Amino acid sequence: MATGFDWRARIVGLGTPAPQVDGGVGPYINLDNAATTPLDEAEIDRLLARHSAHKMYAPFGTGALVGTRAVFRGGPEYRGGGTVDVVTATDVTWAGLPDREEAGSPNVVGAVAMAAAARALTPGVMAAIGQHEGTLTAYALERLRSVRGVRVFGAATSSASVDRVGVIPFTVDGVPHGLVAAVLGYEHGIGVRSGCFCAQPCVAQLLGVAEGARTSIPDATRERPGLVRLSLDAYNTGAEIDAASDAIARVARGGCEDRYRFVADHGVWEPLAARRAQPGV
Repeated sequence: MATGFDWRARIVGLGTPAPQVDGGVGPYINLDNAATTPLDEAEIDRLLARHSAHKMYAPFGTGALVGTRAVFRGGPEYRGGGTVDVVTATDVTWAGLPDREEAGSPNVVGAVAMAAAARALTPGVMAAIGQHEGTLTAYALERLRSVRGVRVFGAATSSASVDRVGVIPFTVDGVPHGLVAAVLGYEHGIGVRSGCFCAQPCVAQLLGVAEGARTSIPDATRERPGLVRLSLDAYNTGAEIDAASDAIARVARGGCEDRYRFVADHGVWEPLAARRAQPGV
């Protein structure tokens, strides 16, 4: 059994202290390490560290689960080609590691790309990215705090005393989160995420949604509660922060070039012009 732990909250952008393994959390900690710094070998004695390739500037669809060999005792989680050594009519001998935990045809290209990214992200490179991200985050928070009608969640500042990463969730008063994302995308070419970010109970609590309302199924014809999330990384610039802040301010003032409709079947907003452009509509 393992206790789950998110080291860098992808919801509000606040880091938490590195986990200290003790007898009160079970034999292992399952650490979501996808949005944080590399781990030292000494730190993984009782950790299961999960990494995602797409958060290391590598292609989608590949990841890694890092732990000691003791974690992977017994049969494989998924059984298939490559996981066995000997098979008889009555018994099976499983292959050794790592083959035992890699059923089926592997994503070879993805694994090679992820390995290349891991080699490129040296401690020095990670430090430079962290410094750049911190500067952008502080500036973005400053800009967004000045926009009337915008509420930023998480720490409102980025400083040495606050472990703040480049993830900024916010809402715009009176505007559904999905509509904010749609206007930013369709009219300004700015990609953000909206919704609950795979953490519905946490986002519901942040938004003050009552416990009873959380357990009921919302009306499918209306958008479910959620946030808008602006994410910053090594490739972003201060000019892009300015463009995003100006666009968000325009949305907050009620400014958009098109009229939008909520598509209940897909849970998204789209401009009416896009709907009219579809054949047969």
